[in-house]
Amino acid sequence: MRKLLTLLLIVLLSNCSGYTPIFSSKDTNFYIAEIVIFNDNRLTRNLIKKLKPYTIKNDQKKIILELDMKVKETVTLKDEKGNVASEEMEIILEVKSILQNDNDKKFLFTEKIYI
Repeated sequence: MRKLLTLLLIVLLSNCSGYTPIFSSKDTNFYIAEIVIFNDNRLTRNLIKKLKPYTIKNDQKKIILELDMKVKETVTLKDEKGNVASEEMEIILEVKSILQNDNDKKFLFTEKIYI
């Protein structure tokens, strides 16, 4: 029984040797040359921090990103005393990507959060 358990453990561990992460930035065919931001806030800085691995220069396509993030807060519910009981926060991110051959694409991302 002990030999069978040892053999099973060896087989299972030997199959895990080829692990590679799915979101590895080593196999990208682009790099971000410059990130231009229009509204500097904490969310934008966190986004830039997440994009940092893609700024490593390689011989692939160069991309310039322009980020414009807007945060809108609206009161959706007040209590009897007039204090805010519920809010809605809408985050709008406009991304303009400019490629080497002056092709540009615009993306619009929105997210609503109820607090």
